[in-house]
Amino acid sequence: MDASDLARLSSLRLTLSVNGQVRQDNTVADMIVRPARALTLLSRFQPMAPGDLLLTGTPGGTALKAPAKIAGMIAALLPPATQWRLFFGRQAANPRYLHDGDVITATIASPDGRLDLGTQHNTIIGKLP
Repeated sequence: MDASDLARLSSLRLTLSVNGQVRQDNTVADMIVRPARALTLLSRFQPMAPGDLLLTGTPGGTALKAPAKIAGMIAALLPPATQWRLFFGRQAANPRYLHDGDVITATIASPDGRLDLGTQHNTIIGKLP
């Protein structure tokens, strides 16, 4: 990348598929917290080095979904460990949730291909207890 490419970062398209089925197809401009801001916030408490992988979340529709507002308000009254157990227990029953053997393919590139950050293929091994 050169300096002129920095202005094009918001055009990067993030595509994620599971077993060939597209689950996410958005641009960096659609992100709530864009990469430069995320790096700034994360660097306040986490040292980072070239090559580090940062997982910053994903738009809705990929698998996990936040509970409805009223459920979130009720859950806020529970201890954190109970909140997480309920959240992940509910998600585990979701047929779109990841399963052992699923192949995740993630690509980040500009529409014209000039900026291409590559493609990763990951296979899920194991499952949640």
